[in-house]
Amino acid sequence: MPNLSEQEIDNLLARRFCARNERKFDVADKIQHSLLELSIVVDDRLREWRFSSNGHGYTRATNSGPMPSNISMQKINELIAVRSKARILKKFDAADKIQVDLKKAGIFLDDQSMLWDSSLPKPYRSGIMAVFTDSQRENVLVCKRKRSRFLGEWQFPQGGVKNKEHPEAALFREVAEELGNNKFRILRQAKNLIRYDFSTSKFKGQEHQWFLCEYNTGMGPELEKAKDDDFDEYDWVHPKQALEIVVPWKRDAYLSGLKELGML
Repeated sequence: MPNLSEQEIDNLLARRFCARNERKFDVADKIQHSLLELSIVVDDRLREWRFSSNGHGYTRATNSGPMPSNISMQKINELIAVRSKARILKKFDAADKIQVDLKKAGIFLDDQSMLWDSSLPKPYRSGIMAVFTDSQRENVLVCKRKRSRFLGEWQFPQGGVKNKEHPEAALFREVAEELGNNKFRILRQAKNLIRYDFSTSKFKGQEHQWFLCEYNTGMGPELEKAKDDDFDEYDWVHPKQALEIVVPWKRDAYLSGLKELGML
């Protein structure tokens, strides 16, 4: 067990919470790294902490496939622990390299659920992409992620489609969660699904249904009401500028999607 009392751990977590609210992310990350050094894993999604004997907090999925013969459980835990610390220290290139190495060995990580497994990767994750345009059909809405390995990463609002959920229902749900306001109408839907590939995920990539949307008169994003708290800024830009500021590996998909929606 760590050489800290529960009260001391709670005090550190309270300091980290305040630092995150004040957007002092370097301070928050330093506290998280100190806790990880003591084998204390913080799960922001569940808002809890726990002691982890493996040094990273990831667990093997219950439905995981058979263990590959070319890597041991000890080696898997060592690599995931090193990667976890690299991510906290913002050494994303090092973290991505470790994830690529794990993937080559047949080990796939899910950072959201903090699971790893040795099953074959799923082909593509289904989702929706929301392209909002203004009343003149000249500009589109782009949003900047609060925290990203890519400096100033801008993107269109997007999200996953839940099991048996209709894409239009997912669209309105995701916009409400990400932008805080889903009072809008659908102008157009792309005929084809648009894909882009991952290099470091359990999924081969994302497969989105693209929608062209327009907010109702007088309406717009209300990020302060957003449930997901993913974005801290938004802007209206020309579609060509949106292509310039999106991360490079999404650019081809964005070009295809904007063309399908008649915005380019």
